[in-house]
Amino acid sequence: MTEGDRVKAGQVLVELDSRTAQKQWQRAEARLPLADKELKRMEQMASENGVWLRDLDSAL
Repeated sequence: MTEGDRVKAGQVLVELDSRTAQKQWQRAEARLPLADKELKRMEQMASENGVWLRDLDSAL
């Protein structure tokens, strides 16, 4: 297909490669358990005044 060609309704114009997005999603999922543990630890420390609130905010 080139510029100016006519297209039909429903015709596929472009196909996206989702492999990059899929890999990014998998990495994010892999980091989630550690991030959750870090957040819980920071929340506990904040409740005991053992952490700056800005540090807790950045953990969120």
